Amino acid sequence: MEEEFLKNIGEKLDIIIKLLCSKCIEGRIKTDSIRILDTLGIDRKLICEITGSTSASIRSTVCAAKKQNDKHQSKKKSREAQPNEKPE
Repeated sequence: MEEEFLKNIGEKLDIIIKLLCSKCIEGRIKTDSIRILDTLGIDRKLICEITGSTSASIRSTVCAAKKQNDKHQSKKKSREAQPNEKPE
């Protein structure tokens, strides 16, 4: 009885999670949707289900996003490392 009750709660929570994820990505392109859901820590299987993408596509998108973020971070650090030069 208690196990069935907990199972029902889990199923309802899964529906709520899907609805919230759908709302978060509403009106966004698929690539941005994948990035957002991954950043939120959503399971990749669920991302596949919500976006209609394959796991390979999601893996590729997340990898590209991480590379782009790393590139952006390294540029930011190199700018911060250089002192501001004032014209004479």
